[in-house]
Amino acid sequence: MRRLCPTLDATREFARELLTLLEPGQCWILDGAVGAGKTTFTRLLLGALEYRGLFQSPTFTLVQEYGPFPPRLGLVRHADFYRLPPGTRAESLGSEEWFEDGSLIFVEWAQRLPGFEALATHRLSIEPAGGEARLFVAHRLAP
Repeated sequence: MRRLCPTLDATREFARELLTLLEPGQCWILDGAVGAGKTTFTRLLLGALEYRGLFQSPTFTLVQEYGPFPPRLGLVRHADFYRLPPGTRAESLGSEEWFEDGSLIFVEWAQRLPGFEALATHRLSIEPAGGEARLFVAHRLAP
């Protein structure tokens, strides 16, 4: 799936459309440069799920949990590994439980945690395309 969203409203609509593809247990890598809009997209996606609580970037906390979102989705976890110290291991984050409880997971900077990318089921690449415009490319990674 490839989508050019010229405005923030168009990105909001794309987030609503993406909901139809989301299932418990999926792990989405959010790929893009600093400032590409990974955290903004996650906030818009949670809005599409009708989340009305406080949204906080996981930049300094590493992971934020939202939900559950019955009946179809349980917890949504949003992680940002940008500030992980070198040598951090997945076990120290408790990330194995993320996959055991059927959470829907969105991860920024997954490449900073060795081996984590191999666990992902999908990738959403985000590229700035001038002003508010963003190019989104989503694809499945695992069967």
